[in-house]
Amino acid sequence: MPVTNETTLQRYPTYWYGPEDIRFIDNETILATYPELGPGGNPRIVVGNCEEQGKLRFTQLLDGQQVEKNWMPFTYMNTTFVVYSVSPLRVRPLRASEMITINPLPDLAGYHGSTNGIPFRQGFLFLIHKYDTKTEHRWLYMQLHDHSVAYSEPFTFFEHSYIEFPCSLVELPDRMLAVSLGVNDCMAYIAVVEQGVVELCELVRT
Repeated sequence: MPVTNETTLQRYPTYWYGPEDIRFIDNETILATYPELGPGGNPRIVVGNCEEQGKLRFTQLLDGQQVEKNWMPFTYMNTTFVVYSVSPLRVRPLRASEMITINPLPDLAGYHGSTNGIPFRQGFLFLIHKYDTKTEHRWLYMQLHDHSVAYSEPFTFFEHSYIEFPCSLVELPDRMLAVSLGVNDCMAYIAVVEQGVVELCELVRT
């Protein structure tokens, strides 16, 4: 089913049009970047709501003067938060500016956000992406209640790709996970993996 999108926000001429890097917040709400909302294609963070079948309306522009992207949303105790940065690991409420710094995580230098977070064990599971290699990922696990963190060894999905960028993470029945994945900026895949492949280091608490 085709999906259309609308916004009343100011647009600028740019090479890239429409929302990209979509992450799910819930069944009716997504977080995305919108390059044409910033001069020169510098992206802005937006929230999109499904008003009717097949139509998304983007009405909430966050931090309107700042270039922002790669936030990872998750919902904890009925509040939507985002992982704002990976190293240092910083978390903030979606609609507020206060920042929680959880851990410097020097091993994750060069990584930034990729997917939304899903409930996993006693916390939340994300997939993060290394900027300079373009294809390297790690699982990131976080417990917000005690600021504990764990992560996996790096891995790739494909043997010969030169860009892999995961956007959304979904839990499936039978302990399976699905990852939406853009590859080489010209193809899209859904990778399905067993939860058992998520091997994490020991939890680190701040």
